[in-house]
Amino acid sequence: MDAAAGISPQTIEAAEHELELAQERAGVELRLIHDPASAAEASLLLDEVWNVGAAGTTVMEPSLLMALAHAQNYVGAAVDPETGELIGVTVGFFSSPPEWAMHSHIAGVRHDEVGRGTGAAMKLHQRLWCLERGITQMTWTFDPLISRNAYFNIGRLGARVVEYHEDFYGQMRDGVNEGTASDRLLVSWDLERSAGWGGVRLGEGAAESVDAAGEVAADRGAGGVGSDGRADAAGAAGGADAAGAAGGAAAVTRGRAGAGGRPRLEDAVPALSIDDSGRPLEFDVPREAELVSLAIPSDIETLRGTDPQLADAWRHALRRGITELMADGWEVADFHRSGAYLLTHP
Repeated sequence: MDAAAGISPQTIEAAEHELELAQERAGVELRLIHDPASAAEASLLLDEVWNVGAAGTTVMEPSLLMALAHAQNYVGAAVDPETGELIGVTVGFFSSPPEWAMHSHIAGVRHDEVGRGTGAAMKLHQRLWCLERGITQMTWTFDPLISRNAYFNIGRLGARVVEYHEDFYGQMRDGVNEGTASDRLLVSWDLERSAGWGGVRLGEGAAESVDAAGEVAADRGAGGVGSDGRADAAGAAGGADAAGAAGGAAAVTRGRAGAGGRPRLEDAVPALSIDDSGRPLEFDVPREAELVSLAIPSDIETLRGTDPQLADAWRHALRRGITELMADGWEVADFHRSGAYLLTHP
């Protein structure tokens, strides 16, 4: 694979600048993992993030990390530049077609370091690594019920939703995903565009500083940073309850977007909202609707611990809502920070 084949120097330079801003903001340094000792440390961090102790399993064995790195896939680490302490890990591998695509499988940030912006820096480092090798698309999955990740991936990075997968991984045994269906949204990120919703081509506009408040902390074909996972910021999706944003039998409006073409939540017809007791309310979508919202709880992870049955009800309600709409030609256009997917019908 030719290095940076077809990628302009201006694009590489802009990606480097966005990464530099993110690293400075987070106070971290991004490095590649090449040696067994670093791979062992990275494996332990991922186990800690996914709380695998009780399950007696390992998220990714050090030997697998070494094999992926040796085969020239992406295995990266975020470290504290002053102490050298490992803070986060990201792993991706080439996908079909390998000439231009990478799948980011997992990314995790230590719980006590969440909120400093590490997740954003890791994603931007992974992007630069890809662009330097001529790769222009990156895919990953995430749990669509985790509001923080949805906001980071769609609202902040500007990734595009491709598919909804029911119980994608089957039953998982780690402490984060055990006991719940592993539904996932697959997203694709155009790496030649600046980070952000509706990003411009890299090198054609001002560098975007990815908001640390919207980033993720764990991205696993299970649940982690930018790619499938937990979030790198407590309350990143905003503490607001989505019920007010997408509840009730709102009047159908023709308004589809606000300034800059971004959809406005207040113009959306609710297809899924939250009632006063926190339960899902499902609505039929009128034929004349042009913008639809699907609200989700602000903290499904806590809900899974306090009320597993209600959390399961949300899994099935969102699954029905989003799959039926996508099957009818609707597309996810954005995710509002208050906790709602916004869909349009092209």
